[in-house]
Amino acid sequence: MDDILATGVHIKQVIKQLYVTFSLKNLGLLHYFLGIEATHVKGSLVLCQRKYIKKLLARFELDQVRPVETLMPVTPKLSKLETEHNSSWKLQYDISAYTDLKVNSAADFVKELYGLGARRIGVFSTPPIGCVPSQRTLGGGFQRGCAEDYNVAATPFNKKLLSVLNSVRASMPDGRFVYIDVYNPLFDLIQNPHKSGIFIKYLLLNPTLKKLMIYSG
Repeated sequence: MDDILATGVHIKQVIKQLYVTFSLKNLGLLHYFLGIEATHVKGSLVLCQRKYIKKLLARFELDQVRPVETLMPVTPKLSKLETEHNSSWKLQYDISAYTDLKVNSAADFVKELYGLGARRIGVFSTPPIGCVPSQRTLGGGFQRGCAEDYNVAATPFNKKLLSVLNSVRASMPDGRFVYIDVYNPLFDLIQNPHKSGIFIKYLLLNPTLKKLMIYSG
């Protein structure tokens, strides 16, 4: 015996046709299926795994531990083209919180290097990550342009990184900390290759090229 979850605009007619050939038992509206709870609310179907999660917690004797709330944005818009990694951070943080997290991590790393004896440290900015081939393919549309969402995140990150680096420099005067901006030169080169006498647009739009010849003026 198999379970069938049927949904659609003309579902009643479909079920009627199935009755002709198969012996069916109609259980009515969906409430629980394969560990997923379904609740019908004002014409919408809300899915959750509350019961399944509680069962797992009980199995590992974690059902009595104190829960901790985790803040997250409630209006994320996900794309089927997004990777699992990209979707995960968007569900947990907004751009401001995520860049703060990464900047603090970078600052801690610089301080760790200083603690180990390093006194001359160069810190590279984040490049225009929305313009790398993988992101152009996933989020650049038909023309494979730069994925602006990621560049929008990189810009405030770089500003915060520079600010934090200046603070670190002030608190550690015997160290030399240099901020190296790679975002703006690379982005300008990608957007305006002719200004540098380099013609690379064909490469950016055709990542399957096996060989490349660059001509500079």
